[in-house]
Amino acid sequence: MGSYSYYKITENELLEDYLKAVPMLTISSEHRLQNDMEKMIEQSKNSVTNIELQLYEKEKAIATATKCSLFLFAIFACRSSLSLSELVATRRLKVRG
Repeated sequence: MGSYSYYKITENELLEDYLKAVPMLTISSEHRLQNDMEKMIEQSKNSVTNIELQLYEKEKAIATATKCSLFLFAIFACRSSLSLSELVATRRLKVRG
């Protein structure tokens, strides 16, 4: 008296299991190379994202430094006899000369 209550795998599950074994059973390196290429593409996307984030942070730092520089120029101009435009012109001459 046998019992027929065992688990029967579906065709889709069987196919998935076979596809998992393909890289190990295949002599050609095409599948391995395709996986390697997909990993490299993902890594390059991550690298680009990191570079863009670093660039954004640097641009923010430059903008902040520029604002601080202009603020200091304004303070110096208020305390000196030069106007802000004269101070900027004088500063440009000193940097170039």
